[in-house]
Amino acid sequence: MNKKFILLLLCLLVLVPLSANAATVPDSLEVPQYINALPTDFITVRWTEPESITKLYRDDKSGKVKVFAEIDYKINDGPWCTEGETWGSSSDPITRSRTMLDMDSSQHNVNNVVQAEVPYTSMGISRSVRFNFKENTYSFRVRYIYQYYADKKYNHVVSPFSEIVSVGKNIEVVLPDTLEAPLNPKAELLMDNSGIPYFSLSWDIPESVTNMDRMVKVWPVIDWKAGDGKWASEGGGNLVTAGSGLLKDSGEVDPIDTKGFGEVNIEAKEYSFRVFFKSNAFEKSIVSPFSEIISLGTPVYQYKNASSWAISELNKASEYDFITDKIRDNMQGPITREEFSEVVVRLYEKVTGEKATYQDTSAFSDTSNPEIYKAYTLKIVNGVGGGEFAPNLLITREQIAAMMHRAVKAMKPDADFSTDGVKAYPDESLVSGWALPSVKFMSKNGLMTNIKGDFVPQGTTTREQAVVIVVRTFEKYSN
Repeated sequence: MNKKFILLLLCLLVLVPLSANAATVPDSLEVPQYINALPTDFITVRWTEPESITKLYRDDKSGKVKVFAEIDYKINDGPWCTEGETWGSSSDPITRSRTMLDMDSSQHNVNNVVQAEVPYTSMGISRSVRFNFKENTYSFRVRYIYQYYADKKYNHVVSPFSEIVSVGKNIEVVLPDTLEAPLNPKAELLMDNSGIPYFSLSWDIPESVTNMDRMVKVWPVIDWKAGDGKWASEGGGNLVTAGSGLLKDSGEVDPIDTKGFGEVNIEAKEYSFRVFFKSNAFEKSIVSPFSEIISLGTPVYQYKNASSWAISELNKASEYDFITDKIRDNMQGPITREEFSEVVVRLYEKVTGEKATYQDTSAFSDTSNPEIYKAYTLKIVNGVGGGEFAPNLLITREQIAAMMHRAVKAMKPDADFSTDGVKAYPDESLVSGWALPSVKFMSKNGLMTNIKGDFVPQGTTTREQAVVIVVRTFEKYSN
C-alpha cells in the first residue's frame, strides 16, 4: 500500500509541472514600439516587436498558440476600424480577412523590426480613388493578439494599441539622406556539411542606421575581391545582399554565387571583403560608405617585374609595407633619391612605432614631398648643395650606405656603430670620405654586399636591391 502511494506521488510530481507549463498563458502583452509609416503605393507601416512577443510564439511547442499583429486605421477624423470591437472567446479562430499579420511567419531583422504594407483596398478605398495624400490623413496603430485554444474554444490576450502614426495631408516625412558605414567588420572561412568552403562575415550596426531602419528598410551588401582582381562593385563579380533585404549584422559569401571567386584556396590567395548599407525610400537610393576592408588568406604581393633571387625578401617587404606605390610596378628599375627616402621613412616608423613628422619646408627648393622633409628632420638625408635635394636623381650605393647608417642612428642610437676590423674593399679609394664610415658600417653588419668583390660606390641601385637592404636592416634592428 505504501509503495503504491509513493509511486502515485512521484507521478504527480512529474506531471503537475508539465501541465502547468503547457497551460501557461500571459497575463498581458507588450505594446509594439517605434511605429512609423511611409506614404507609398501601399502605405508601409513599420514597428519594432518586443522580445517578449517573439518569445511567445517561438517557444510554443504545442502548435495551438498564434500571435497576430492587428493594424488598425482611420481616415481623417473618422472612427477607428476596430472601434467598439473586443477580442474575447470564440469558437472560431482568427482569420486574416482583416489587416493582420501572423507573427510566426513574418520576417524579422536583427533589431526585430517588422513591416506591413497596407493596400488601399483593405481600407475600403476604391481603385479609382486610391490613397490621396494631399487631401486626406491616414492614421494607424498596432496591437498584438495572443490566441490559444482552451476549454473547447479560442481565447485571446490583447495588448494595448501602440502610439498613433499618420501620413498624408500636411504631414511631412523627413528621412536622413546619408547612412553610416558598418563598423568593426570580421570574417572567417568555414565549411558546410559537404565540406564546401564559404566565408562568414559579421559587423556592428551604428545607432543611426538602426534608427533609419525603424522608418524605412535598410540592408547590408557585401563587396568582395579575390587576390588582386577587381572588387565585385567594380565589375569583378556579383555583390552579395546579406539578410535577404533585411537589416542584419552578419552574412555569408558563397563562392558559387559570386561568379568570380573561382576555387577557394586560402593558402594561395587572399580574399578581401568590405560591407556597406543600402536603402531605397521614395525611389531614392541611399548608400553608405564602405566599411574597413578585411582580408583572409595569403596576400598576393603587390609588385611587378622582380628578379627571381629577390622574391623571398620582397614578399617580406610587402608584408612589412616597405614597397611604395612609386616603385611597385617595376622592381628592377633604378631607384631615385626621392623613392628611397620614402622607403627609409617607412623603415623608421616601423622600427620605432612612431610617426615621423616635420615642420620646416625651406631646406630644399626642388621638392615638396613630405617624406623627404621627414627624413631630413630625422637627419637621415642631406641635400646635394645649392638648396636642392635632387629628388629624381638616381641614388648611388654610397648614398644608400650613408642614409641607412643615419637611419640606424635615428632608430637605435645605442646600437654598436664600431667598424674596427672591417676588411677594405679593393675599390675603397673610390668611396667619398664622408661616406666611408657608413660603407664600413653596412659591410660589417652584412646589410650591403659586394659586387664581384668591389663596393662600387658610384653605382646605382635597383628598387628591389634597395628594398632588400631595408628589409635586412629592419630584421636586424626591429627587436
